[in-house]
Parts: sequence; C-alpha cells; structure tokens
Amino acid sequence: MFRLTIAVLLALAVAACGPLPRPFQPDEKTPEDNPLLLLPDFGGVVVPPALGLPGEPGRAFAEAVADALRKADVPANVNVGNPSSLILDLQVETAGGRARVSASLVDPKGVSLADRRAEAVVQGDTNDPATWRPLATPIANAIVGAIKPEAVISRALPSVRIVGVKGAPGDGARALERSLAYHLEKAGLRIADVAGPDVLAVAGTVEISDAGADTRKMRVTWQVSDAKGAELGRVDMQNPVPVRVLERQWAELAYEVAGASADGIRDIAERFRVRPK
Repeated sequence: MFRLTIAVLLALAVAACGPLPRPFQPDEKTPEDNPLLLLPDFGGVVVPPALGLPGEPGRAFAEAVADALRKADVPANVNVGNPSSLILDLQVETAGGRARVSASLVDPKGVSLADRRAEAVVQGDTNDPATWRPLATPIANAIVGAIKPEAVISRALPSVRIVGVKGAPGDGARALERSLAYHLEKAGLRIADVAGPDVLAVAGTVEISDAGADTRKMRVTWQVSDAKGAELGRVDMQNPVPVRVLERQWAELAYEVAGASADGIRDIAERFRVRPK
C-alpha cells in the first residue's frame, strides 16, 4: 500500500528569553505527496497559474481559486493532478484597477465543460492570494455548480481517534493529544472517542536526544492508520529545542507542534475519504 509521508521541519529558536517562536511551516510538498495523485475515481481540479498575470500574481490567483474549490469540498491544487483531473484555465485582464477573469473548465480529453466569467476591483498586494478572494470565490462557486454531481459526489472525511503519544516527558503527551485534537477539528476532521470501521487512528511518538549543553533534538512522528491497523501515512518533524522549553513550556510547544502537524494529517485523511452510506 502506498504510504504518504510528510516531513515538517521545526525551527525553534534557541533564545534565552521571550515568547515561544511560531515559525512552523510545512515543507513544500512534492507531486508524490499530493493527495490528488491517488484519488480513486475523481482526479480533482488542477488550476494552473493564471494567464495574464505573470509570475507570482498568476500563481497567487490560482492558489486562491484552488483554495475556494477545496472549501466547497472539491479536491483542487495548482499544477498537480493525475490523468483523470479536470483542468481549470484562468485568463485575467486588468485595467483601471479592475480585473476581468475568464475561467474555462475542460476534462482530461480537452472537452469544454463550462465557461465562467467574473469581474471585481483588485486592491492590495497582487502577490497575496487574499487579494484575489473577491474574484476567486465566485469563480470557484460557479465551477462547482458546473461540474457533474456524480463527478464530485460528497466524500466525507473520516473521523480520527488520537490513540496516544509515547515518549513525551512530563505532561507532554497529554498536552500534545489535546492540542492535536483542537487543530484537527479546526482542519475539518471529526474527533472520535471510540474505534470504528470509518475511523482513522493517529498515534504519536516523541524522541528526545542530546544536541548540546542547553539544547535537545526533538523528533515527533504521527502515524495514521486505518481501522484494520494498516499504516496510511506519517507526519515527521524534528529540530533542536531549548531545554527550558521542554522543561517549562510544553503547553506552548505542544500547540505549535500540533498546529504544524494538522494539515499533514488531514492530507493523509483526504486520500482515504469514506463515501457516505
């Protein structure tokens, strides 16, 4: 079975004082890590960078549209798909502070499925996807309505059960479990208290080793398994951590670690969605 592994680098600064830094950012995923590649019956929607907006603005707009599609429960990504993916081509024309967008949805054979247009005032940094929300959301909503219902049949995310964390000192295990449950719920996953056929299990492991007089190397691994115990994927992270943080700031550390882990765990769950009965 294919196993999805997502590595996240923790960059905790070794500072003598001050608040716990919040630099957690997942590494950019490779195409092999993308959940669209292995969706069994619907390859999602690929949104290439918008024509008419060279460089980063074109990609920012495409990212905004893809994000709006995902919020409508349609798998979407920029530039990454599989042979069954639909393609959403965007063409942008700007003039006088306004932008006009033409969106064309085609199937894998190039057959046109829908053409939609939108217009709005564009303000702010054009490199920021948020700047394009006024155009991205209506385009996405129109496209969702144009896709055949059987192609985007609702595929509910499975529930997850946090089955424990091993190796964390003190109250670290409890802090990590609580924080992970909070962030997974924010990411759209339901937390289950008991096992079930549609419930994924998430188990954590913490490894701490010496990395200097005042520093320890911490590695956290989350293993996601299906109801039969088969591993579906992992989220791994490691980095030096100040000793003072491990001794006195586990609540804050756990919050940051869990926040950095949630998207990776959701990505694994996204691949193994369960069709509603």
